[in-house]
Amino acid sequence: MITEKIKPDVGKLQLMKRERKAAYDKAMAFSNELDEKKDFTAESRGKFEAMIAEMEAISSRIEAEERLLAVSDVIEEHEELRNEQNQEDPKVKYANAFRSFLRYGAADMQPEERKILAGGMVESRALGVGSGAVGGYLVPEDFYNQLVDIMKAFGGMRASGATILTTSGGNDLPIPISDDTANVGEIVAEGSATNSTTDPTFSQGILKSYLYSSKIIRVGVALLQDEAVNLEAMIGKWLATRIARITNTHFTKGDDDGEPEGFLQNCGDSGVTAAAATAITFENLISLMHSVDPSYQANGVFMLNDATLAIAKKMKTSTEGIPLWLPGVALREPSTILGKPYVINQDMPAYTSGQKAIAFGDFSTFFIRDVRGATMMRLVERYADYLQVGFLMFSRHDSVLTVPNAIKYMDVT
Repeated sequence: MITEKIKPDVGKLQLMKRERKAAYDKAMAFSNELDEKKDFTAESRGKFEAMIAEMEAISSRIEAEERLLAVSDVIEEHEELRNEQNQEDPKVKYANAFRSFLRYGAADMQPEERKILAGGMVESRALGVGSGAVGGYLVPEDFYNQLVDIMKAFGGMRASGATILTTSGGNDLPIPISDDTANVGEIVAEGSATNSTTDPTFSQGILKSYLYSSKIIRVGVALLQDEAVNLEAMIGKWLATRIARITNTHFTKGDDDGEPEGFLQNCGDSGVTAAAATAITFENLISLMHSVDPSYQANGVFMLNDATLAIAKKMKTSTEGIPLWLPGVALREPSTILGKPYVINQDMPAYTSGQKAIAFGDFSTFFIRDVRGATMMRLVERYADYLQVGFLMFSRHDSVLTVPNAIKYMDVT
């Protein structure tokens, strides 16, 4: 169970948000003062940059605390669901046996638990990772669901509103790719047939099931023996975060050649170009938003990396002095760019020449496939001389953008 000691302090998070808002107001007031006085000396710019740096430092702490809060909420929710489960349910029995496997290993489990766990045994030949007789065990459903929820907290693409498809098998899954936004209907005379034919542009994508590894995590035996440690939550967070990072990279900019197709591979070109030597302008972002068809603007979000966001935070309209970025103040209230939510994705290209630094659109048209049935291996003898046990997880994923023009990017010159 999450104790009060390690659960993020919601009160502290709210206080930090108020501190950030105060720092933001101070920086914007100083910026407006500089504009009025035309005071753009090195000293004044340095003072303004220091104010922005103070706000950035608070923002970084807020973002870290919000990720911790999201993960703790996931763990707590799954623990509450677990406490309500029927202990005689076969799925629950398997989950309990799996927890014993994590802490003690198959050799030191009760015979009844070993028998239950054997139903989820996966041979290494099936994993393609070796020639031994036994590879590992399928993770239980509640553990898998917890892993996916944690991935969402640590991966920009999963937090973007992307559509998640969870399949029981890993066979190739055809999925239509289309764009019918330019086509319209027509009026026909009563009793007359229409002779017009306007077909949408269709192609077909294939969602595969690429096998991902978390790489090995080594855990000390003393920690495994500590009954006060929520071992499942701890190991689950480590494994899920590792796989979230690599899959997020591929979901963002994968080339569909032995890896998933990233959305940047096929999304639309907005035709908007920003200058790398200067800063992002209000006009750039407005043009980017409106390059997307209105039917996809309503659920549109911006996506950019943290360094690019830092540039946007300093910008405001040239005439009215309206800031592009506004901080969220209330708990769980998102900050916005031009009134639209944004997702920080560290796998987005940097704001440099020739890069697709900022994207905007409806990310529900981007499909992420998760294949249910992740596999866990527990490596005992390999690290015995270190008094450690290794844990390794395999899971399968893929992605594809189904409506290319629902998301568009801005070029940097």
